[in-house]
Amino acid sequence: MSDSLGHDGRSAVGWFAPAVFGAMAGGMAWGIRGQYGHETGAMLAGLLVSLTLVTLLCPRASLLGAARAVALGTVAIGFGGSMTYGQTVGLTHDPELVGNWAALGWGMLGLVAANSLQLTAHALITLWLIRRRVGQWERMGLLAALRKVLAASLTMGAATFGVYRLLDLALPGIGIVRQALRLGAAGGVGLAVYALTAFWLRVDEARLVLNLVRKKTGH
Repeated sequence: MSDSLGHDGRSAVGWFAPAVFGAMAGGMAWGIRGQYGHETGAMLAGLLVSLTLVTLLCPRASLLGAARAVALGTVAIGFGGSMTYGQTVGLTHDPELVGNWAALGWGMLGLVAANSLQLTAHALITLWLIRRRVGQWERMGLLAALRKVLAASLTMGAATFGVYRLLDLALPGIGIVRQALRLGAAGGVGLAVYALTAFWLRVDEARLVLNLVRKKTGH
């Protein structure tokens, strides 16, 4: 660890690189975690985060010392991941939440919002990191594309919410079939509205996806 310190005793590596790249490694691994689940999946995140931090903060550490640090970090996050699962599973046994569709709806909304904010932050950080290599955003047309995608997304959200509220009035009830009909119809309308809005705004990526689908289906 001492090899990573400067003459004044402070870390020779700034805080920015370990914080950002460690967070990105953890975010990527947490997505992969779903393929394994529970403590095994959490240990995968611990492995990538620990490798990133050890590489950046201890570049001259011995192989054995680095391996020990990575192993300890992996096990620690494995335990932490199991603890969070225990809390989440415990909530599913709460009598006030079992069969509570309102709680489920708000929970899914929060899940979508959290993932959207996380992915947006990752995209912005990546663009900021590579801005010197790819040039200014305006020259690449990225800001214009982002505005179009944001407009299409807001239109989709408004259409989905409106259709769901109308179907909630037309098909009241908390039965599974009614809930599935309302959710499926609202989601389908929202997807169609997003596609139509994207084509109307001439989003290049939408046309690219359509061309790929046509090639796959032979149309």
